[in-house]
Formats: sequence, C-alpha cells, structure tokens
Amino acid sequence: MRDETSYPLAGASTALAVACLANFIPNFAQYQASHFGSVIMERFGIEPGQFSLLFSSPMIPAIFLALVAGILIDKFGAKQVVGIGMAVTTLGCAIRIMAGSFEVLLVGTALTGFAACFINSGAAKILAGYYGPEGVGSKMGIFMAASTLAMTVALATSAAFGDIAPAFTVSAIISLVGTVLWFVVLKNPDGESSSQAEHGPSIGDCLKVVLASRNTWMIALALAFILGGNVVMGSFAPTILAEKGIDAAMAGIITSLYTLGNLAGCFTAPVLVGVTGGRQKPVLLAYAVLAAIGVAFAWMPGNAVVVAICMFLAGNFVGGLIPLCFSLPVQFEEVGPVYAGTAGGMLTTVQVLGAILLPSYVFAAIAGTNLSMMFLLGGASLLVAGVFLALAKIR
Repeated sequence: MRDETSYPLAGASTALAVACLANFIPNFAQYQASHFGSVIMERFGIEPGQFSLLFSSPMIPAIFLALVAGILIDKFGAKQVVGIGMAVTTLGCAIRIMAGSFEVLLVGTALTGFAACFINSGAAKILAGYYGPEGVGSKMGIFMAASTLAMTVALATSAAFGDIAPAFTVSAIISLVGTVLWFVVLKNPDGESSSQAEHGPSIGDCLKVVLASRNTWMIALALAFILGGNVVMGSFAPTILAEKGIDAAMAGIITSLYTLGNLAGCFTAPVLVGVTGGRQKPVLLAYAVLAAIGVAFAWMPGNAVVVAICMFLAGNFVGGLIPLCFSLPVQFEEVGPVYAGTAGGMLTTVQVLGAILLPSYVFAAIAGTNLSMMFLLGGASLLVAGVFLALAKIR
C-alpha cells in the first residue's frame, strides 16, 4: 500500500471517499426517477416505453464514450478527465430541474450518466495510484458499493421530496459539491501533472496494448455475461414471484434483498481473496458457479422466507464478481497502471452492451414468455462468465 503522506492534498482514504461520492451521484440521480415514474409520465405526457428510455438513458454515454474516456484518462490524467465528466453530470442534473419538455428532460437525464461512465473507466487507475495494483481489489469493492448504496438511498428518500423539482434540486446540489471536491481534493496519482499529455502514452499505444490483451478481453466478456444475468434478476424477479402467488409488495421486498446482496458481495469477495492469500481465481470461479445457481433457481422455493434468503445469497455472489473483475486489468503485466484507464473503458463498454443486448435480444428471443427459462438462461450466463474467467491468467 502506498504511503498516504506522499499525497499532501489528499490521503488515500480521502481520495477513495471522493471517488465513492463520484460514483454515488449519477446512480442517485438516476434512481430518483424510478419513484416518480407515474408523475413524470403524466406531467410530460409520455408512455411507459418512453419512460423506460428516459430511465436507461444515463447508460448511453457508457456505450459510446467509456473507451474514449479511458484513453483520455491514460493520456491526460484522471483528475482532469473524470472532473469534466462530473461537471457534465452536474449540468445534466441542472437541466432536469428546468426541463419543460420530455426531450429536454431526456437530454438532461442522459448527461447525468457522464460521471459514472468516466469514473468507472478510471477507477482502477486512480485506486492503483494510491494503493498500488495489489490493493485495488478490496478498495474497488468499496467503490462499487457506492453505486448500490446510491440506488437504495434514492429509492428510500425520494418520497420525502413530494415532487420531482425538489428531488432533482437535491441531486444537482450534491453533484455540484462532488465536482468541487473532486477538483480540490483529488490529485493525479503517480505524480501526474499538467504535462501528462506530453509524457502519457499515445492514443494509438493505448488502443494497441489493451485491444491486444487477451486477458482484458476475457474479463470484459465475463462482465458482459455477469451483467446479463444480473439484469434478468433485477428486471423479472418481481414478476415471477408474483406469478408464484407472492403478494406484490412482498415480491418487491424480496427483490430488494437481491440488491442488498449485491452490496454485501462488494465486501465479501475481496475479504475472501485476502483470506486465500490474494488468490483471486478460486474466489471468482466459486462465486460464478454459486451466482449461476442463485440466478437460475433462487426464485423457486415454495416458502417466501427461503426465497428471500436465496435471493440475498444470489445477489451476494453476483455482486462480488463485479469489483474483482474491474480490479484485474491493472494487475495484468501488459496493462498495468499505465493503460488501466483504457482497459477500464473497454470493460465498461462491453459490460453495458452485455447488460442491454443479452437479456433484451438473446435471452428474450429464446425464452419468449417463459420466465422460468429466462432465469435458467440468466444462470447459464453466469456459467459462461465463469468460463471466460477460467481462461484468463489470474492468480
């Protein structure tokens, strides 16, 4: 671990806290809209399909810009590039407050996703600069937990605001504070300065090294299939539980335990890696198999309490895979901290594509209206992820 005293503007723990806030903000802003779905549809005269587009629009920047963001982080430094992403998110939050039409609201909401896109691309590089490549895994768990916590807080507090204007105003204020803290507190790791562009790797080198890294591709594809299974659980669990005869309110509570399990997994998996002496592959493979079983069958027990326990465990195993996967490329010899931003951008892009394409177009085409088949496919998706993890050179 690096010595915090070598960073006069911010110790490593402070930097981690600010990075967590940067990850918290866009997810908090996005999930505020979930509570106000009916209000937004009525006020802006839109259909459920349009609201679905609105809710998912913060993911659009990651599809098109995550790899670009990662390259820019490697070239110009994380502080400047991620800071710009946070400033754009703050602008998006402000636009949401003033939006008078659906189109303006859609643009503002899409812009709120810039911070998540940029910070996810640069997180491993930033954390490696403060904690060293070997310390990224456990800290990445804390970083990833911030996004799940944001969703929980947003869903728990939105009702207290009464209307979208005060709710969106609060997220804009938090975003502004987070952006200021980022520029004031964060320091580029490893002594990077304003001359980073002169000494950093070229854009061509970034792409050449990362796209040629077989290990990075294995992790990226694993993440795509992990997110494919994760989306199946998040999207269809309430429906299939209701079909089993479980009350709708109880089905929602049980599904929330899956999300709580995701949060727990961000901590349990890195702890187990520490217990095994830093060996990541056994933990990753065990979690992939257990996650596959959980996604495929957690909804099946006849007792609601047993289902709730199974859902929590499934969430734990799925949630534990994600931070460990994101921490891996910076440890690969061919990538390291130098190209970690580009690698992070690649992981983010492929992950989001998997989350969108696999459940909506592949699994849905196979399963049709058969939800039990959908969950089996979600479980199979985790097994495929395990195969890619097994093929990567991981300690």
